[in-house]
Amino acid sequence: MQTAGVSTPREIHIERKTFRGADGTPVVAVEGLHLVLPPGSLTALIGPSGCGKTTTLRIVAGLDTDFEGRIVLPPDPRIGFVFQEPRLLPWRTVEQNVRLVLDRPDDADPGPLLESLGIADMRGRFPTELSLGLARRVSIARALVIRPDLLLLDEPSASLDEATAGRLRALILQVWSDYRPTTLLVTHNIREALTLADRLVLLAPRPGRVVGEVILDRPQPQRDDTWIEATRADLVRRFPGTVA
Repeated sequence: MQTAGVSTPREIHIERKTFRGADGTPVVAVEGLHLVLPPGSLTALIGPSGCGKTTTLRIVAGLDTDFEGRIVLPPDPRIGFVFQEPRLLPWRTVEQNVRLVLDRPDDADPGPLLESLGIADMRGRFPTELSLGLARRVSIARALVIRPDLLLLDEPSASLDEATAGRLRALILQVWSDYRPTTLLVTHNIREALTLADRLVLLAPRPGRVVGEVILDRPQPQRDDTWIEATRADLVRRFPGTVA
């Protein structure tokens, strides 16, 4: 992993990522994927299941180093990762789970962040006492409490009903606007991407590769259902098989 200045773009260059199939045959998951993430931007990677979206996030986070290419990030980057599942420690309270990622857990007060996510009154509860939607908020707080240089979001509203997902997206947008971390969102939900992102990067089916980029000029607060549906229909027409 190479380093870049704090104010410079983050760069993703994955020439090839290969897995071994059950029979030992190599399967190319991602090939020729090149992205530049401007500081403070929110980029959404969208595409069908199996196109390498989550694999790309894991490579960027340094969780998968077995690939051909390079990732360029600031020196000693602080990376916040919101996984598809909350991954909370069941024997720790909400606040303790959030503090786990801090270098010195007793020094920081996550209270304002918990307040902005609507879970301040649950800081003493345990994960088993939370709904999936609330647990997702805790995982977002855990990712943001370190003030990340790069925030990675992997299907943050997966398995939630649309009403709960809509509330969670609004909270994500609110805290992202407050903190403005450079963000890479992975989703197959086009509504989620059109609600949150300022740029879409569309991936082809396996092997994942960029087939298009779309800049979303309309400010996020002005994106109503009519605009989202019209934009979705246009993307389906322009990128069949990638956007549903």
